[in-house]
Amino acid sequence: MKKEQLKELIKQEVKTMLTEKETNIKEVVSKYDVDLNILAKFTDQNQHILARHYIAKKRGYTKLVLAYKALYDLQSALGHFPRGADKVRSDLDKDLKKYLTKDVDNWKDIWGNL
Repeated sequence: MKKEQLKELIKQEVKTMLTEKETNIKEVVSKYDVDLNILAKFTDQNQHILARHYIAKKRGYTKLVLAYKALYDLQSALGHFPRGADKVRSDLDKDLKKYLTKDVDNWKDIWGNL
């Protein structure tokens, strides 16, 4: 095998490896992407707590998932949002916004839909 052929073969292998890594990275990123259409459906139905729960779940924020689920269960059980729960939701929203601003490029679009 000539030196030029060997160089070409190495270039092709490197190019193939880089392409495969990019594909794997895109698949992982898309797994965590927040679908704005689903978010819009929740907010159209005035399910803002579930919209926040959906974002936290899609992004893997375990603490927030559990907290928003608990708030939703409380609201469902009582039939209304209890007094004082808005303070808890506000604190959770601050954490959610902090995480989103660090982790998500289009966080303003997501936050605007809430």
